[in-house]
Amino acid sequence: DERDESLTVLGEHLAKLPMDPKIGKALVFACLFGCLSPMLTITAILSYRTPFYVPIDKRFEADQAKRKFARGKTSDHYAYL
Repeated sequence: DERDESLTVLGEHLAKLPMDPKIGKALVFACLFGCLSPMLTITAILSYRTPFYVPIDKRFEADQAKRKFARGKTSDHYAYL
């Protein structure tokens, strides 16, 4: 039934964690896929504001610096790692 608002089994486990459910879900799936270590880093960083300050007039330079951290990839998550 679409009106059933009870939690799924996964939802019940996520509700017990002291974090945003999206962060908890990412950690659960990271365990299942065997990539917990990098996901711990990513979720810890995502729990706070972004470390990338981008001045409006320096957007290109900021993007270049971020790519350097990300080893050429365009993903912020690679830059975090």
